[in-house]
Amino acid sequence: MYLLILSGILSGLAQHSIGLHFLILISLIPLVRKIKQTKTVKDSILIGFIWGVFYVFTTIYWLAFNIGVPLLIGIVSMIAAVVFLSFNYVFIIILFHYFSRKKQNASIILLPMIWVSIEYLRSFFTLGFPWISLGNTQAYNYLVAQNVEIFGIYGISFWIVLINCLFNRYFDVRSNSILYIILLVTITPFLTGKILESRISYSNQEKLNISIVQPNLHLSEKRKSGFTKRNLSNLVQLSLSNITDSTNLIIWPETATTSYLLQGKNNHLSFIQSNLKGMQTSILTGVPFYEKYDNDNYFYNSIAHINSDSVLNVYHKINLVPIAEYVPLSSIFTSLKDINIGQANFSKGKEKVLFNINGHLVAGMVCFESTFPQLNRKFIKKGAEALIYVINDGWYETNPEPKQHAKQA
Repeated sequence: MYLLILSGILSGLAQHSIGLHFLILISLIPLVRKIKQTKTVKDSILIGFIWGVFYVFTTIYWLAFNIGVPLLIGIVSMIAAVVFLSFNYVFIIILFHYFSRKKQNASIILLPMIWVSIEYLRSFFTLGFPWISLGNTQAYNYLVAQNVEIFGIYGISFWIVLINCLFNRYFDVRSNSILYIILLVTITPFLTGKILESRISYSNQEKLNISIVQPNLHLSEKRKSGFTKRNLSNLVQLSLSNITDSTNLIIWPETATTSYLLQGKNNHLSFIQSNLKGMQTSILTGVPFYEKYDNDNYFYNSIAHINSDSVLNVYHKINLVPIAEYVPLSSIFTSLKDINIGQANFSKGKEKVLFNINGHLVAGMVCFESTFPQLNRKFIKKGAEALIYVINDGWYETNPEPKQHAKQA
């Protein structure tokens, strides 16, 4: 059991940006051996849950330290997330035993197939959370990461589980042929990654000149009186001092301002637009947004594209963070919206909006959406030439969350 716990911890460490991503190629071996030894459903549940708790906790323990909520609520929400996500591994083991009852050596291919299937399904629905997929450990493994172009992030997860299964098989039979297979499977993504890298071409077409503005504000500042005006002045000043006549786009972060720039009777939008007069540039910024429909107010976490004359387009965040940005199922059971534990109550956007930047179609997504492969792919299929993420990771004052999020994106 100690080896199982160690396996979960080492696998979780591989998810952090501390140079230990290689651990995942061997850290699942104790788990695979335990899975092979498991005989009953009860044992499957116990093994999957124990491994899952230590793996998920090691990966996302930082959830407890969100400065936007009291520490107790942060701890409770972190524990709830760890427990919920740990059941993914319970399902993996139960499914493996169901499908492998008549095949003694089925783990070599079957377990990777089941594992990535659960990872893929976990990225959908209300509580979708692709953050802890094993393939994300290899984001900074440059050559291996090139294979995502062909196989997606789940192809990398398959490769990781397959290598661990092959090592487990070697410990069972001690065959040199298995070692040769392990070597071949291990180096293949590096070789194919090198081939894919050599196919990358760089176009001499017109490029976009972009300025990214980071105001570097503590979240406590946003609660102070008169914040909006001071903040907008700061953002505009930072923007004006860092652009040239050739700048096509200025990007401000998620929730760059707490005011409803696009609604209500305020002069904040006019202030921004007046400073863009005479410039061939526009701003892409995170904004809060609301609209009325059927006598109800709907609030969104949004991105607005603004130039000196108008608001060109608005995108509403589609993949919201469960609990933090909305209460799951509240769109069906509206009384759930009355629950208040410090979270927002945003509505989900529905349209995949593309912003036109000097004739180039660009997708803008908000924060958590950067971690969803299928959502990003849909924007590309719609015609996006580039992806822009506006993010506010100021909820966490220290690593690992910001670095982990950057790696995920």
